[in-house]
Amino acid sequence: MKVKIKSLIIYIAVLALLCFMLWFNHRRAALFFIAAMALYLVFALIMHIKSFTVPEIRLLSEQTDIRAGDFAGLVCRVSASGFYPFPRISASYRIKHLNGLKGHLLKTDYSVFHGSRDYRLDLKLDYCGVYEIVCEELLAYDFFGIFARKLECPKPVNIIVMPNEIEVEADIEALGISEDKDAYTDPLAGDDVSEIRELRDYREGDRLSQVHWKLSSKSEDLIVKEYAKQMGACVALVCGGLSGGLPEITEYYELLYGFGKKLLEEEIFFELVYFSSAAGDWEKIRIADSYALKLAMEDMFFYHEKSGSEIAEYQESQSGISRQLCLTADKNAEDARILAVNKTAAVLLREGFA
Repeated sequence: MKVKIKSLIIYIAVLALLCFMLWFNHRRAALFFIAAMALYLVFALIMHIKSFTVPEIRLLSEQTDIRAGDFAGLVCRVSASGFYPFPRISASYRIKHLNGLKGHLLKTDYSVFHGSRDYRLDLKLDYCGVYEIVCEELLAYDFFGIFARKLECPKPVNIIVMPNEIEVEADIEALGISEDKDAYTDPLAGDDVSEIRELRDYREGDRLSQVHWKLSSKSEDLIVKEYAKQMGACVALVCGGLSGGLPEITEYYELLYGFGKKLLEEEIFFELVYFSSAAGDWEKIRIADSYALKLAMEDMFFYHEKSGSEIAEYQESQSGISRQLCLTADKNAEDARILAVNKTAAVLLREGFA
């Protein structure tokens, strides 16, 4: 049990005023209010000692297509049944980007009613990636806000923010891929993330890129996307380690998203490759359309290494890949040709790789 000092001081001041009234013969009114306040004090203390059914608090993220700079809706669902003597809840949330050093604190209050009620918070999310919303403290106060009872915090939720769509000036012809793109298809079958056959529970051996993170954040178990199989990736786009702060990381992903869509407009299927900190190895996801690119980027937001795992360490073993592209912050790589560039990152073609 916690006590709010300011409210307690006001309570004592009112009680002292009533005692002063009693001293000057306003006995009937003073005694009535003193008795009422004393009974309330005893009642509030008993409520903390005795076990009551406490409200259930859940955090939910709205299913909208959020992009960097947009407002995201966070819903807090308060469910209460029966009689509960603490009608006001005070919550403290920590909003943190997975690639950020620290988050900011947000405090808000809710009212408790019989049944279920939703409270919505609008959060402005300026950078792409994954934001984690963690409830650090949840307190239920009595009517006068003197005593507080600590409640169990709800599970954290994640909000995925996609990069803004930007126009990318790219030298696609430098890839040297003929009109007959089928000649460059990869002979090994892979996952076609543009076609989801079913959603199922996680099984041992499933790749992290198959996890549906949005649905999993609302469930106690991991939900996995099972894809159809398709042949045909002719270009490997290898993403190096992230560097810089959140503005630089956002520009990095904007270039990746824009250049990836540029390849798809030219009907060039490609394989997105990045180093996963969870798997400790390179993840490869085949991209056949814009929806597949969006799903792949949502997956890589969670585990893409911020530093280390340089592109040079990636050893391509599949001979079917016709071209290896590199998304990197290093724009001065030797034996490479710049295909697309922005302020902080560039897409390079490794000359001589075929």
